[in-house]
Amino acid sequence: MKHAITAIFVISAVWQGGFSDMAWCAAGLVFAVCVFFAAKQLPPKRVFFPFAALVLLYAVSFVLHGAHFESAVQAAKPAVALLALIALYNAKSTDVHAMVLLAGLIAAILGIATFLGIVEFPGARFNGRLQGTFQYANAAGIFFAVCAFLTRTGVRSRKRHIALLFEAALLLTQSVGAIATYVLGLMLHFFAEKRWKRLALSFGISAAGCAALLYVRGAGTVAASYLDRILQMSDGAMVVLHNPLGIGPGLWAVRLLELQSAFYTATKMHSYPMEMGVDAGFAAIALFVLLVAVWVGRVRKTGLLPRHTAAGMLLFHGLQDVTFNFLTIVLLLLMLVIPDFPDGADIPKIPRRAASAALLACFLLLVHRLGVQNLQMWEQSGPSAEQRVARYEAGGLKTAEGEYLRAKHLLSLGRPGEAAEAALRCIRLSRYMPDGYELLETILPELPEGERARCRDEADAIRAKAEEEEHPLFEYIEKWV
Repeated sequence: MKHAITAIFVISAVWQGGFSDMAWCAAGLVFAVCVFFAAKQLPPKRVFFPFAALVLLYAVSFVLHGAHFESAVQAAKPAVALLALIALYNAKSTDVHAMVLLAGLIAAILGIATFLGIVEFPGARFNGRLQGTFQYANAAGIFFAVCAFLTRTGVRSRKRHIALLFEAALLLTQSVGAIATYVLGLMLHFFAEKRWKRLALSFGISAAGCAALLYVRGAGTVAASYLDRILQMSDGAMVVLHNPLGIGPGLWAVRLLELQSAFYTATKMHSYPMEMGVDAGFAAIALFVLLVAVWVGRVRKTGLLPRHTAAGMLLFHGLQDVTFNFLTIVLLLLMLVIPDFPDGADIPKIPRRAASAALLACFLLLVHRLGVQNLQMWEQSGPSAEQRVARYEAGGLKTAEGEYLRAKHLLSLGRPGEAAEAALRCIRLSRYMPDGYELLETILPELPEGERARCRDEADAIRAKAEEEEHPLFEYIEKWV
């Protein structure tokens, strides 16, 4: 089991940090097999039952909100995490420092080599920032930050100097949040160990480094980025307030254009607790908070250890980014907190195998469906425009994005009148979607003059009202970008 877990961790770190739906489902298959054959114990009840309740809550939300395929993988992610928890809990000899060194070294060397132009790796560099194998600078940043922290505080051999490589990769990501989290983690570690000189030195260096980074990135750009996240979280909070059971796992990504209060395009909620609330409601947030509180209780009993600080770094970063949408980050967090719960319970063989077999079947279906879709995209042999329109009209989730794509397909089929109506429906659903207005403008010349005026007047009225009611923070975001 240990070797399977190590392979999943290393592969996911290179495979976009395990961000893709296929990566999560493939990992779910492996963990389900591990649990089926080798798991002997469950984590303590105070951990297992809230976690299992969270999995069940996501499944219920998935069913209640239409059981759309778009949300199937998102509903399955907590189940993957639970299976990973059980597998890791039973892999007693797992060495988190060795796994971090192995996966971190591969990711750092490959990322830096790509950044320097030595090798080619898709998406590893963007706008002068290292995105690495994660293809997202902030996720790569927090991964390298935790790798550096664990290496500095937990490795006693010469391998400790590898932390310099992780720190170099972290700086190249230019991720303000990840760098700040790393500095705060080091300062907390020095404070816990009463190393006052190092604490003062790290504070001075961090202040100078912060000023330099703000100069390189631009203070206005950084401020606008964080204001954008606050705005998005504000929208997420309103969704939860109006939908106590959430809107369905992962459906923020396809419905954000209808739910947002200003013009932004982030399809992932940049706060994991808020994302859970949007997915499955207040109860999901409460269960997550309960799990964290149980862990904090254990930390208070044992005292603050370096791995606790590392886990805290991941949790802190997840409050304001998409951190836990990356499988690698989730596995790393689980490995860091599992040692705090040694008193597990024996698991009966038949229930264990029945549950893991059922989840295995679900993951097989998801992997098959995703594989077919990926193959069609690779071969460019997807359905025709007529088939796409017919499939959309036959039922399923009606979204602004769906109406937008339907309008484009109808226009390509020479049906401008129907395309204009679809574009208008897109605008009605998502008055803050610029693409909807632009698409309508391309359709209008194809319409008779009377229809053209009617469609333009309605779109202009919707746009005017949207600008009037736009979130007040957006004014400052536009000013500083």
